[in-house]
Amino acid sequence: MVKDPSKRETGLFYFKGKEYEKFALINAGGGFHYVAALHDSFPQALALSQRGYNAFALIYRPNKAYEDLAQALDYLYSHSSELKIAPDQYSLWGGSAGARMAIHLGNKRELQRLTRTSIEPASMVVSQYTGYSSVYRDDAPTYANCGTNDWIANWQVMENRLKNLKKLGIDSQFHVYKGLRHGFGVGKDTVAEGWIDNAISFWENKLTNRNWRKIMRLAIIGAAGQIPGFLIPRVLEETDFKLTLAGRKVSQRLSYQDDRIRYVDGDMSRLDNVRQALEDADVVFVNEASPALLELTIAVMKEKGIRRLIVAGVLGVYDEVVGDFGRWNKAMIGAYSPTNNRVIGAKLVDESGLDYTYLRMTWLYNQEGNRAYKLIPQGEPYKGAQVTRQAVVQYVMDLLQDSSRDLGVSVGIVEPGSEALAKPVFY
Repeated sequence: MVKDPSKRETGLFYFKGKEYEKFALINAGGGFHYVAALHDSFPQALALSQRGYNAFALIYRPNKAYEDLAQALDYLYSHSSELKIAPDQYSLWGGSAGARMAIHLGNKRELQRLTRTSIEPASMVVSQYTGYSSVYRDDAPTYANCGTNDWIANWQVMENRLKNLKKLGIDSQFHVYKGLRHGFGVGKDTVAEGWIDNAISFWENKLTNRNWRKIMRLAIIGAAGQIPGFLIPRVLEETDFKLTLAGRKVSQRLSYQDDRIRYVDGDMSRLDNVRQALEDADVVFVNEASPALLELTIAVMKEKGIRRLIVAGVLGVYDEVVGDFGRWNKAMIGAYSPTNNRVIGAKLVDESGLDYTYLRMTWLYNQEGNRAYKLIPQGEPYKGAQVTRQAVVQYVMDLLQDSSRDLGVSVGIVEPGSEALAKPVFY
């Protein structure tokens, strides 16, 4: 503000929701002459925070509105850990002139042009009473509403725009309210009351398949291991995921040449190395179930607002392996003990509060083309003496391609038909 006095009247008002919950950035209208925050963006931000979402109301310069919105997004992305907000899956809201701002920065190409960080596009735009009519393939899914008696924004223009979005394959939802005029805001004591909850439902529904447009980043800790050796090529071939490959001298031990890959060399028992490995990550795969590594990983994920964790763990962490195979397994790796490192590691994951999947893998071997697996839910007896690494990778790929699958669970993974074996066939 010292360098640019015109910014003295700008800022973000923070209406706090739950820690590390996603955020909404709200732009009030005002015809690009003033910012009508008191009766527009502030009430909406308050309503969202009361429902657990982090909400920010932007006070912008009317003559540099788009620039200020872009800078606000950069700031929120860069300071997400400090603010304790999720850095992605956010939404942009606006009414009238503010809606034009939200639509404009909701467009992927315009977002990349105006921002300086690697922030991803908004998962949804909320657009109220605006005459904006253009549509582009990079526009965001849109929830919109307007009143039939609006003397500024024609509801039919808005409806036609959303129909055109749908023709481009972009999800949208439009609501028109009989008799309402311009600027009804949250709609309290009107026929529009409750529309914010409908918009939130639209937002959440976008996130049940939150890979709709975003290029995700998968961080693999212990990337030089055998399972990542099968996983990495499949991720590169079958998805558009970006990859961070982390571990000791990993850039020397691996030879992948792809502009989607970032290497992080270092000892992952060091906090600074784990922080570097998880930079910009959306999903974390840990190829080692040691308590020290898991404790650091979980702490950094919470610090950065990362939710999705997949752990390549081991069987027997609940003393669940039964029968002849159970006896053989105990003879090989030792009896169950609550002080055993593998048990402690599994407990850390179970109690993390993250969207985790802990893989209780049975004895592993390699067999090209054998991707068959069977899952054993937590609490059920563990039967199954072997499974291929290729099958484990298949399950991980299934998890990556369905972001809502098997969240907050610990699953055994075995080869179908190995349930009756007393030990693996390769022993």
